[in-house]
Amino acid sequence: MLKKELKKQRMTEGPIAKQLVIFALPLMLVNLFQNLLGVTDAIIVGRLISTNGLTALTQSGRIIWVMNALFLGVGVGAGVVISHFYGAKDNENNSKAMHTAIVLGAILGLALTGIGVALTRPALSLMGVYYGSVLYDYAFYYLLIYFLGVIFVIMFNIGAGILRAVGDSVTPSIFLFIVVVLNIGLTLLFLEVFNLGVIGVAVSTIISQAVATALVFGKLFFTRHDYKMFFRKLRISKKMLVKIIRIGLPVGIHTSLIASAHIIMQRYINGFDTILNFSCDCYGYYFVQMIEYAYRCLSNYVPHANGVAVFNKIDGFVYLPMMAMGLALTTFVGQNVGADRVDRAKRAMKITLLLGLIMTVALSTIVILIGRYVVLLIAPQISIYGTQGAMSGMEVAMLYMLVVVCSYPILMCNDIVGGALRGAGRALVPSLILIVCMVGIRLLFLFLAIDVGGMGIVAVFLTFPISWGVSAICMTAYYFKTGLKKREDKEECLRSELAQKALSEVTLQQKPIGVEVVSERTDEVDKNLYRQNDG
Repeated sequence: MLKKELKKQRMTEGPIAKQLVIFALPLMLVNLFQNLLGVTDAIIVGRLISTNGLTALTQSGRIIWVMNALFLGVGVGAGVVISHFYGAKDNENNSKAMHTAIVLGAILGLALTGIGVALTRPALSLMGVYYGSVLYDYAFYYLLIYFLGVIFVIMFNIGAGILRAVGDSVTPSIFLFIVVVLNIGLTLLFLEVFNLGVIGVAVSTIISQAVATALVFGKLFFTRHDYKMFFRKLRISKKMLVKIIRIGLPVGIHTSLIASAHIIMQRYINGFDTILNFSCDCYGYYFVQMIEYAYRCLSNYVPHANGVAVFNKIDGFVYLPMMAMGLALTTFVGQNVGADRVDRAKRAMKITLLLGLIMTVALSTIVILIGRYVVLLIAPQISIYGTQGAMSGMEVAMLYMLVVVCSYPILMCNDIVGGALRGAGRALVPSLILIVCMVGIRLLFLFLAIDVGGMGIVAVFLTFPISWGVSAICMTAYYFKTGLKKREDKEECLRSELAQKALSEVTLQQKPIGVEVVSERTDEVDKNLYRQNDG
């Protein structure tokens, strides 16, 4: 019976399309349900606190993304390494990699607690959320409490990544289902009964994450499969540490940099919410800055920030199923490359592209048709009509929706091709491509379009399809050049001298400036982590 169960988890034999769908379907269903509950959670916050409170928590998610991304990249690296050994039926190295990842995750989680608490205030200022502004108190207290419990976020992602790497996507999905419901209940309790405001939202998030972590590690400890966790084996293997970092570090670096670019983009968005839109000479600069600061502190009218924040609660309905297909393909390719079945991995990528395209187009159409009604449901206080030629929050949300959702097929290609390459152990070049496109091209376009050309907020939205398009072209070209063939050195399939040299250069030159799992706000960490081709 145990052999039969293990065989069912391996993806190195059997119908490709069926295995991909069986693996991805639980992720899709739970992610869709999770996003639905996330919208419900957003409705609770938007109605019981305020639209500005919801906006502040959404913007806090960008800072969480930056802070967590580098550390959560370890989970991605561990998943790839474990899937390779599991596909090759190398139980000894599989166990070493798993226990190394767990210990490393605990260490990084504790480190992130101190870093997050120390950098919360400077990060908010960098994003244009200044002390005394209408968004500041909401964001500051939420982030402070969140980072005190961030170790649970790191550890859950490590544990869930281990289960997915060995082909078990059902168990983490069930745990997420349970914990998301718990988070909704706790949020209602802390807001309605105890009237704790944003502090209650943060506390409910941390409690829910702690429960999720306990469930996933309970599964690893009590299972009878090859990936069982033993306390006596919890130590770092230097060899496995190097393998995990060589896959996870490039992913973490490029995700941190992409997230940092989003903070700069958010600063542009927040800048559109000021009425002071006139030029001045150098002598009047500081006076104008002082007046602008005073306005931002006193004004409750932030339509651009509100519109973007509300739509960010909706777009997961399209992106998260796409993400599930990418995760399924990464595990599938990892196991088949580990088992020397490269042709099977290539066929799987073609099938995943077709399935992803059909799914993305269908979901994008639905979101566009009902998007306006969902925006009003989440944020009934959002502005409907603009003032003095300025856009309203609703107009901003709908414009953002049309530009971004219509571009999701391009992002889908990025996710799937990049997922296949990462599953084959080729994480470095895709990471460099994403850094250049999602950071360099975006920030350059924003500077030219807004600072030089004087364009409005539509310039921020156009950065998404432009950067995704360039990235898709580069990623596809790299795939056709290298394919998914296994490296000649079977024992060190994740190593090459060129990759090692390039990675050391990235590590030295691209210092990070700083994926949803439980609620739409904290899950933004997990969603955006795996949203590596950006969202």
